[in-house]
Amino acid sequence: MIRVHGKEVNVEKYEDKIYMIDNCKKVNVRKMPSVKSNSIKILDRYSSVTVLVETGDWYKVKFSVKDEEYEGYIMSKYVEVKS
Repeated sequence: MIRVHGKEVNVEKYEDKIYMIDNCKKVNVRKMPSVKSNSIKILDRYSSVTVLVETGDWYKVKFSVKDEEYEGYIMSKYVEVKS
């Protein structure tokens, strides 16, 4: 368990799984888990991300674009398990 935004979150269920963007053509990756938060990157459909934690309706994810690492939040409804 870890603490995210004051809540304890179980991260074990995300280990060893890869997730992909689905259910939309593009998705905003946000700085904070809110639609009002600034977008730090836009990912295309079928982009792969690693889920770090779940915060309500949001996943904190990490991903790479052109060998540069990023972390941010994506609404969970746009993320599907790939493997």
